[in-house]
Amino acid sequence: MTMIKPISEWTHHDLQNLIRDQVQESLNLDYKASASLDKANQKKINEFSKDVAAFANSAGGRIIYGIVEEGHLPTAIDDGVTDPTITREWIEQKLQSTIRPRVQGLIIRQIDLPKGGRSFVIEIPAATTFAPHMSEDQKYYRRYNFESVAMQDYEVKDAMRRSSAPDLFVDVRWLNVEATIDGSATTCMIFIGNRSSEPALYSSVSVWIDKSVTIQQHDDWRLEDSASYRLAGQTYPIQLLHRNLIVPHHQPVFKEKEWNIGSFKFVFHRTAICKLGWRVEAPGNVNEKWGTFHLDSGRVLWSQDD
Repeated sequence: MTMIKPISEWTHHDLQNLIRDQVQESLNLDYKASASLDKANQKKINEFSKDVAAFANSAGGRIIYGIVEEGHLPTAIDDGVTDPTITREWIEQKLQSTIRPRVQGLIIRQIDLPKGGRSFVIEIPAATTFAPHMSEDQKYYRRYNFESVAMQDYEVKDAMRRSSAPDLFVDVRWLNVEATIDGSATTCMIFIGNRSSEPALYSSVSVWIDKSVTIQQHDDWRLEDSASYRLAGQTYPIQLLHRNLIVPHHQPVFKEKEWNIGSFKFVFHRTAICKLGWRVEAPGNVNEKWGTFHLDSGRVLWSQDD
């Protein structure tokens, strides 16, 4: 899959696959037209700095220059960057000179396009030791839904805390959908990751799935099928899946890579919009998110709340 494949291996075909698969913009993915990279336009340079800093101050992610989007879905690859002085080196120099502290671990991939221009993919890790990062306009930003927004004071303080405690998160990925008599069968893969350089030796992971979903397989996770959760003043009937990760039985959760900690196979109604949430706890760290998923053109669309 393109989104899992390292960007160091990306080609023009991987950009085409994003359009073919209609991979939506998200907290971790942003599409930009090539015209957004303009050395002569200070406003665009400021926006460039702000967007990269916002990704670093959030969960990290990728910005792809050279793809046109509409309604947050990719529609076409444009002509690419044609200014020969805009290179990987220029992009890195500009980011490192406009963002403070410098963003560590940036990966910039140049992709040559058939029409002669160039697309650029920038992979931005979540900030930890040096968090948070200030952009060119002397402000702190984070990702919110599909935008870069100014951070509140408590968010800046939380980002500063990342260097002294684990900062765990859960990543949800979906495999192919199969049509059945009862509905649509799919497999949901659960990954755990750590944005902080401080490893997590003990963690507790809970996943909540809409009660309307029929769970057929849940590996070695404990299942409680009669539960409820209260969110924003409303109570939702859910199924609770839970797992503890403890050293030495499991490996520590380090920053370097995400770890697949299980997969669930279930059936859901083709027309339903279902809720799914997760909570992960470790010493000094608790994170929780909700989202929704539904079927669209034979594939699962997953949207995680900010």
